[in-house]
Parts: sequence; C-alpha cells; structure tokens
Amino acid sequence: MANKAFVAKNGLTVNTASIIMSELSGTLTPTTAGKILITDGTGQMGTRTEAQIKSDIGAGVVETVTAGNGLTGGGTSASVTVTMGAPTTLTVSTTDTVGAETHAHAITSSSDVSGGTAAILASDGTGKLKVHTLDAATALQIGGTAVSSTAAELNLLDGSAKSTASITLADADAFIVIDGSTTKQIPASDITAYVGANPADFSSAILPNASGTIDLGSATKEFNDIFLADSSVIKFGNDQEITLTHNPDKGLTLKHEATGDDIFPTFTLATKQTDIQANDVLGSLDFIAPDEGSGTADQDLLAGAIRVISEGDFSDTSNASKMSFMLGSSEAATEKMSLSSDGNLTINGNLIVSGTTTTVNSTTVSIADPIFELGDGTSDDNLDRGIKMKYNSSGAKIAFMGFDDTDGKFMMIPDATDTSSVFSGTVGTLKANLEGNVTGDVTGNADTATALATARNIGGVSFDGTAAITPDEITVADESSDTTCFMLFATAATGAIQPKTGTNVTFNSGTGIVSATGFSGTLTGAIQTASQTNITAVGALDGGSITSNFGTIDTGSSAISTTGVLTGGSVVVTNESTIGSASDTDAIRIGAGGSVGFSNNTVLYGASNSTVAVASTQTFSGSIATGQNDVVFTFKAKDGTASPTGATNYQGGEIVLTLKKGTDVETKKIMIHHDGDPSADGTDIFITEFATLGTELAENITVSMGDADGTSLTTNGDKHVHFKIENTSGTDAMTFAGVAHLVEIPGDS
Repeated sequence: MANKAFVAKNGLTVNTASIIMSELSGTLTPTTAGKILITDGTGQMGTRTEAQIKSDIGAGVVETVTAGNGLTGGGTSASVTVTMGAPTTLTVSTTDTVGAETHAHAITSSSDVSGGTAAILASDGTGKLKVHTLDAATALQIGGTAVSSTAAELNLLDGSAKSTASITLADADAFIVIDGSTTKQIPASDITAYVGANPADFSSAILPNASGTIDLGSATKEFNDIFLADSSVIKFGNDQEITLTHNPDKGLTLKHEATGDDIFPTFTLATKQTDIQANDVLGSLDFIAPDEGSGTADQDLLAGAIRVISEGDFSDTSNASKMSFMLGSSEAATEKMSLSSDGNLTINGNLIVSGTTTTVNSTTVSIADPIFELGDGTSDDNLDRGIKMKYNSSGAKIAFMGFDDTDGKFMMIPDATDTSSVFSGTVGTLKANLEGNVTGDVTGNADTATALATARNIGGVSFDGTAAITPDEITVADESSDTTCFMLFATAATGAIQPKTGTNVTFNSGTGIVSATGFSGTLTGAIQTASQTNITAVGALDGGSITSNFGTIDTGSSAISTTGVLTGGSVVVTNESTIGSASDTDAIRIGAGGSVGFSNNTVLYGASNSTVAVASTQTFSGSIATGQNDVVFTFKAKDGTASPTGATNYQGGEIVLTLKKGTDVETKKIMIHHDGDPSADGTDIFITEFATLGTELAENITVSMGDADGTSLTTNGDKHVHFKIENTSGTDAMTFAGVAHLVEIPGDS
C-alpha cells in the first residue's frame, strides 16, 4: 500500500500489535513548541511537549546509567552506583552538584573485583569524606611528603585515643613539642637536660596553680626524706609571718616576723584525745642519744623529758595539769622535779643555789633537817653569821642574833645596821634562864643579894658591891702575839673617869704597828715601816717610791706626786677623778661605774697572746677647722728597727665615726687594714666605707704611716697607722667622735 496521509478525528484505535512508521528524512530540530509522540501504560498514543518530558523525567528515578569506556551503572530507586573503569577519570566541573543527600556515593577502582564495594573515597549521609585502606606501596602524601603514621597514631595527637597503659621511659623515647611554630619530635634525654639530671633538679621555683590549693603528698602517697640547704627557711601562712630557720651546725629557730608589740612565736603540742583523764600525758619533749656507739644498755634509754601531765579528768571547769621534769641516771628518765597547777614545786633531789641572793616570801617555812648550816668555811670572809629579822616599830627595822665575827662571840642586836653582812648596833636584853658561868656586864639584881659574899680587890681597892670604887692601879702583862689590840684612852686629862677604846685605833703587839684612820698634826722625827727607809722630810713625797702591803692607798681629795713607781695593792680615787701626766693632767677619767675615758688620741695597748688575736678599743674625738687635714687617731702596726717600744701591733679593725658640721650630722662605718709593713704614703693601708647614714658632709678620709703622735717616724722606728679626716669646704669647723675596735696581729708578742 502506498504511503497515504489520513486524518482521524476524535482518536484513532488500532487493533494490531505493531504500528510501523517510516524514518523521517532530514534532521528533527527540537523546539520548545515541538511535540514528542509517546504511548502510556494503557496503550494509548499521544504527544507531550519537551518541557513536559523533562518534568516527567525529573519526577522519576534514573535506574540504569550506561555510558561508554567502562562507565556502567544500575540499581534500584533506593540507590544508584556509578562504576568507573580504567583508564577513564572522573572530573567535577564547577557546575556539577551532588543531589539526593540521603544517598551514599563512592568512587571505586577499576580492578575492584567485588563489584564496586571497596571504596577509595566515600561520603556518607552526614557529608563526611572517608579514605579506605591505603596500599602500603603507595603512601598518602601531603605536599609531596609521605604520611607514614597510622590512623591510631594520628588520633593520639588530639587525645581521642589516649593510652592508659604505663611504660618505662628511656632516653631513646620521644616527646612531641611545639618549637616556635613547628611541631617536632625530641628524645626524652632532651627533657632531662632541661629539667635536670633527676626529677628534683629544678632551675626555678615550683609553684601551685593558686595559693593554698596543692598538697605535698597525700595520706596514701607520702614523701620520704626532705633535704634543705644551710640557713634554709620554711615559711608558714599567707603572709609568711612564722618562719622556721636552719642555724648551720646548731639547730632551728622558730620566729614571728611581725614587729609589733607583744607578738611572739608559739610552738604548741596538742593531743587529739577526746577524754583526758588523770595522769594522761598531753605533750612531751624527749631527749635521747640514739647514735651513741658505746653499747646498747643505758645509753640508748630516754635521757630526759619535759612533759605536761593532767592532774585529773578535764571538764568545763578544770584543766589542772602539772609540768614534769624527767631525767635519767642509770635508767630510763623518771620524774625528778614537778610544778603543780597550784604553783607547788617539788624537787626529788637536793636544791643547790649558787646565786648571791635567794629570797623566800613564804609565810611558813618548814625545815626537817635538825641542823641548819650557815656560811662558808673555805676562807676567812670576816662576815657575821646568824639570823637577820625584819620588823616594824615606828619604821622598818632589822634585828640580828648570831655570831659576831669581830670578837668571836654571840650577840643579839634589836635595832641593827647591816653593812654587807656585818652587823652593828647596841646589844639588847636577852630574856632567858642561864646555866653555867657568866662573863661580862650583868645588869639587874639578884633576888636577895645586896653585896658580894667576899669582897674583891680591884686596882688596889677593895670592892664588895655595895658602893662604887675608883681603882688606884691596873696590873698589866707583857704580851706580844695579839695582832689586833685596842688602845685605852680617857676623855679627860685627870679625874675619876672611865677608860675607853676605839675601833679606829688598833695596835699589833706582834709587829708594834699602830693603825689609825687618820692623823692630824705635825710629824717630827723618823717614820719607819717594816721595809722602807726613814722618811726624813714632811710635805710632798717628791722622790723614791711608795710600796704598800696594806692593799689600798686612799688619798681622799689629796694628790700623790712622784717621779718613781707606785707598786703593790691598789690606788683608789674618788668618783670622776682623773689620772694624767705633767702635760696632760686629766688624760684618764674614771667614772663611778668603772667607765674609763681618755682625753686625747692615745694608743691603747691590748694584751699579747702567741696563738690568737687580741682586740682593743680606742675612742677619739675633736674638731677640724675648714681646709685642714688632721690625724684623728693612730695605732701601732709594726715594730721599729731602732728601739721599738714593744707595744702591741694591730692588723686593723672596725671604725664607727660620727661627724657634725653646722646642723648636719653624718655617721659612717669603716674597715681599716694594712699589709703588715705600711709605707709613709699609705698605699698599702686599705680602708673600706661600707655604711653611711645621715647627711653627706663631703669630708675626705685618708690614711698614712708615721709616729704615734701623728707626725713622721722618730728614732725608735715604730710604724703607726694614721687615720686622717679632711674638712674640705665651707666655713664651719667639723667636729668628730668615734670608736675603733682594733684586732692584734695573730701571734704578735
């Protein structure tokens, strides 16, 4: 049948299985207005526009993709897999996008025999890109550098896969550090070099992250020994006000660093007992010698202790305790002395007091010993022995009853005077029943006696006691052995008068020497002592020497002038008196308290010793006019070569100097030293000024060498160090005062 055209209206139904159409000659150009002939699922045929076809395809699912050169695909409506075979590559253009975010897309290798399940790169529904196993022969590279780490090793860097197993670190083990902006791996030995040879060698302080937050050790992990250096300090508290300081080779010092009034350190021994009963020890300081090597018996026992022990049960109203002092002899220490809460001191042994005064203010003193010993018999101290009693009778008074050392008799003085344990005063009346012989004056009357039963001849006159008599004579005997005799004298030239004696005039019958406290009148004739020649002149002693074996020469307000030597005993002058020379009469002044002052820059000679240095102190003062450079003090440094004085040689010492100019005052501390043989220019004499307080006065301090008086050397050649001060400027004089503590050259004689 020839090709014919026909038109069917209202649809065309074909009752055949096939409709054959001839191929359109020429090119079909798609346009938006063009139609495409399709049939639907019921067999009906119709047309759809291009836009309708695109919409139909987008609304459905591409289930199979087939493209040349190894690109194959297929799947269900749930997933589509695209497999790329070699050598085709997949490139992504800037306009490509990935749709269906809930699906997984993968790129597999062409040799993947599992049908595309082993993915090289894959992304899951969260958008994360994953890399599958890398071939060992082809490592992952970043910037041309192969990455040899495993995923587990890389995870250790951020701590997401940290190991909890312990290892033993060695020098070859490595640490990862940030060196500037570069991550590096270093050996463990580098860490050792940084923090020290062992973990405790730190180069700076070890600090907690905040104050009071870090403990040193714990209840289950304790440190062992602590080693601290000499003079190290442990400081306590936020203000470090309590310190425990090591005193090298001695011990420890607990100190409160605050400087306010009534502030002191407290060392507390505290018990944690919750029920204190009688005889519980609250704290103890024990003394023991654990390293004594002489044996293992008594020497290892407790040698001593000081303890506080409860005297009863503690309560709201009682914490009575005693302090126990324990000592050992050949035993563990036991209590030898205790002080109770009532203030009672109990001593188990003897009480020995070596002081000069012991005062007991007890109202009652009980002594069990039947013998009460007084005094010391090792030497003759010329002191009385007895009981001194205090009382008040129109004023404070003392009474004395005891042994009078002067005459060897017992006496009782109701109103006594105590002069350094020598008692004096009028003897009182003793009320007592007497037995035995009575010597001396007896006052009062016998009950019935009116006269002596037998008269006695006294001085050539009979005496029976009925009336007073005047003796005509006294019988004496020659006696030449008493060292202390009292001379008789009378208060009138004639008459019936009583002979008397005085303690201020004594006579030694053995030597014939009369001693008196003074003499008034003119001495004529010779005055002779046991060992000196006659004194043939009166007035001043202007020659020879005075030698006294009496111990003291007291001149009172008078003067002793001599060109000789005073030897023996001591010379006593009144308070604030002076000793001097012809040209300097007040060179030395002696104060009431024993202080000695010097009026001039005089060298003081210390004692000599062949093995150790001996120190001496020198004071000096004066005034320096402006523009003057004066020697203010000197000290001997080296013996001369001609005729040395033999005085002590001093190596140097410390000088404390105060200067005043106008109203300005300056104080300095200076060290001075020489090399043993100082020269005149002073270049080998050294001074160091290491402390200055006050206002600088612009003085100039220098040194030189010369004689003791501050001038150049004299013929004896003794070398003295000169300390000089120059008042450099201004119109005011400069006054000065200082003290020098000098040290002798060790071994100098």
